[in-house]
Amino acid sequence: MQSSLSDIYLQKMKHLFIIMLIISPAFIFAQDMIYTLKGDAIEAKVIEIGRKEIKYKKFSNLTGPDYRMYIEDVNRIAYESGAVDVFNEMKKNSGSSFKVTPSDLGNNHIYLNVIDILFQNVTLGYERIVGEQGKLGLRVPVSFSLYGNTLNDIVFNSYNVFYSGIDLNFYPFGQRQASFYIGPAIRSGLARFRYEVYDEFNYQSVITSSAYASILFQGGFTWNPVKELTITSSLGLGSRRYFDASPNNRNTVTTASFWFAFGYRF
Repeated sequence: MQSSLSDIYLQKMKHLFIIMLIISPAFIFAQDMIYTLKGDAIEAKVIEIGRKEIKYKKFSNLTGPDYRMYIEDVNRIAYESGAVDVFNEMKKNSGSSFKVTPSDLGNNHIYLNVIDILFQNVTLGYERIVGEQGKLGLRVPVSFSLYGNTLNDIVFNSYNVFYSGIDLNFYPFGQRQASFYIGPAIRSGLARFRYEVYDEFNYQSVITSSAYASILFQGGFTWNPVKELTITSSLGLGSRRYFDASPNNRNTVTTASFWFAFGYRF
């Protein structure tokens, strides 16, 4: 009787051992592996593959938050089943131009508008990219003039003494090495004008100043030849409202802005 019980016990143990051998690889190799173009290997559980992004959970924290990664940054995914999806081939560095991927790009920009230097203005800007997909940028420009107060210092009949404001830049395709954006811009500042006044004998030049506010709609293009350097070009059109004196006795005039700027991205 005891021998029979022992045989039954051994038989059940063999069955249990066989079952464990069968299912143990599923526990050991149950994670998906995401291989990036940078050479990183991420243990993950892939949840969804979209048109532009991959959504996954870290294998070490399956109950934790979801993570997203641009497909542009992924070389391949090796699934727990053994299947493999290849998205981008690994390219060896052979001296060709450096490709900047979305994950390389920082969310902060500092700009210098080099075009304004030609007009004796110094215009700086700071932009912060917000949102998971990087489709919205908030930019604050600050500009001040290098002109003096004498008539001889003024080349044009009007110029900005100072202005600042805020730009809302919408990036339809998110952040890429080359990106397009559109959006409204608001400006507030101080302008100075020169005009001629006739007295009984001759014309005299007079300078006056006025505060103003502007609203524009602009479109632009950014390019990152390397991840730290940003080159930006944009054109904006809109209207400007003067609160005090104004050129040609008009309180509301058409205005435009043009940016060609170099910046640092981090």
